[in-house]
Amino acid sequence: MIAGTSNSSIENLLFYQKAGFRFHSIKKDFFLSYPEPFYENGIRGIDMVVFHKKL
Repeated sequence: MIAGTSNSSIENLLFYQKAGFRFHSIKKDFFLSYPEPFYENGIRGIDMVVFHKKL
């Protein structure tokens, strides 16, 4: 299974790791194409962090 979340989504990053997912890759500048910038936890969402887990 593959899942992705923003670099700024601290809670999601914790969730996936606690659920046994491993870091797979980073899609740099993925969220820069969004029409409006977004921020979570005071961090701008820029990159997508991709996780994977074998089922």
